[in-house]
Amino acid sequence: MKIDLHVHSKFSDQGSEWILRKIGCSESYSEPLQIYRIAIQRGMNRVTIADHNSILGCLEIAHLPNTFISEEVTTYFPDHLGEVHVLTLNIDEEKHRRIQKLRRNIFDLVGYLNEEGIPHVLAHPLYGLGDPLPYDIFEQFLLLFRNFELNGARAEEQNQTLKAILSSLRPEDIERIAERHGIRARGPEPWLKNLTGGSDDHSLLYVACHYTEVPGAQSLEDFFQGLENGAARVGGGASRPEDLAHSVYSIAYQFYRDRLGLRQTGRPGAFLRFLDQSLLLGTKGRKPFLSRFARFWPRRGVGSLKDLAFHAGWGLLFQREVLKVLREDPQLERILKSGTEDPGDCRNRWFTFAKAVSNRVLVQLGGRILQYADALTCGFLPLLTSIGFAGTLVLLAGPYIGAFAHFAGNRQSSRQVLARLFPSLPGNGGEKTGSSVGCFYDTLEGDFGPLFSVREQLPGRSMADLRLTEITCHDQGIVTGHEVKIFRPISRFGFPVDPASHFPVPPFLDVLKYCYDDNFNRIHSFTPGPMGLTALAVSRILQLPIRATIHHGLLHFARRFFADPSEEGRFWKYISWYYNRMDEVNVPSH
Repeated sequence: MKIDLHVHSKFSDQGSEWILRKIGCSESYSEPLQIYRIAIQRGMNRVTIADHNSILGCLEIAHLPNTFISEEVTTYFPDHLGEVHVLTLNIDEEKHRRIQKLRRNIFDLVGYLNEEGIPHVLAHPLYGLGDPLPYDIFEQFLLLFRNFELNGARAEEQNQTLKAILSSLRPEDIERIAERHGIRARGPEPWLKNLTGGSDDHSLLYVACHYTEVPGAQSLEDFFQGLENGAARVGGGASRPEDLAHSVYSIAYQFYRDRLGLRQTGRPGAFLRFLDQSLLLGTKGRKPFLSRFARFWPRRGVGSLKDLAFHAGWGLLFQREVLKVLREDPQLERILKSGTEDPGDCRNRWFTFAKAVSNRVLVQLGGRILQYADALTCGFLPLLTSIGFAGTLVLLAGPYIGAFAHFAGNRQSSRQVLARLFPSLPGNGGEKTGSSVGCFYDTLEGDFGPLFSVREQLPGRSMADLRLTEITCHDQGIVTGHEVKIFRPISRFGFPVDPASHFPVPPFLDVLKYCYDDNFNRIHSFTPGPMGLTALAVSRILQLPIRATIHHGLLHFARRFFADPSEEGRFWKYISWYYNRMDEVNVPSH
């Protein structure tokens, strides 16, 4: 029997991600009947909904076969402000009311659940308690709970860390922790823990992509008995930052559709169908939201500066750039016509689309910044149009940047938990052995000079412990004796005094994804140019230390390209700003 034990509906109405809270968006707009349909289609044998402190979603589908009532209860330790989330499963309305009365104190809540024999699971145990994680709270989790969730919306490193900790527990560990906190551990063998899986879906996109399976269970009673006896296993794939960003896009899209309340009018085109099919499930045969929005928005007045930025920047730019991308990218044209509802395909095609449009907007924004760098000479109105470009870039790339930052934080906190509680466990938190450094360049220099210099700057490291990857942006394929990652530039910019000299502009989201996937320990920048700015942004988003080596040709560069003293002065201000952002700066002595 397979059940996704952690799914949210429209009755979870508080935005959890900052970008959703900022626009007053609910946490979910998923209809309970749609959740039921998708879960059954994806192979679940029973369906439940775990909304925050609410069973209204479950009650809407209670008349359907193979359903049961659950909720995600928010509870608290008496001396800690952080929220703790507990999945309470297979309850009824009376138990729900009793749970809501007791949930302000976690000890009262857990005592009641154990007394009534209510199956319950600690949701995302390593997430949501604050940074750094309060280790004394986590130790008390080990005493209070037998069932722990591997959450389908969190970084895989976090789930692997939890598995490593729980599988390594010994009787003496529990005895030591119980004595320290004065809490009696639950069960006859409290060092043996069970794992469950749940998608923690809020958007319909990933319902049943992470679930709990009890082989051989024929009834709900068999399922929960198997869970308590350790027979449950977790199914589904690992979550990625792209999944989280995809869900945020979907929820925000549903928010605006719900907020505007537009009627279905107009004949949808391929692009509008693509948006609905990428960000909404179960939309085949329906007229897409934006086809209605397109007719509605020209009649709207411009009542504020914010509206002006939206209309001038987002509206016209978004339409124009999207049409260009669709015309010029055969891959996107094929994606638009595919119409698949597979979660992985939807995620990948939306990421491809968001990258393509973001790259175009980034190029346009960069051009305007260079064109209107001096507000005193260009005036206010030209700069105002750049706000629209910046807003569009945030709209398209912001959810991905936030998602990668979120998952990087999960990765870092997992390593800290593992090192603190079980330092003898080797690398179960996903950390690579040795040191892995991403070295950023605008161009590849001959004889691998930068690579040898960074090795010299890491004394005490053997060659076997140090893995260096050159990361640059270039038009031509280059093969070297070292590990190299070359990104194709999305544009170039140069200087009027020497049109032949130019800097390539990297595809930022591709670079960010590569650095996250490659799991670098640190970043090293050998340039203050576009790749250096990219290195700085990546290090901040992924919470990695960054070191820089000052380029020996800066003085020559400034004298060559900036004949005007005021322009050269601005250049050196930028250089000062850039290197002051580094954790450490190395200056060549020759």
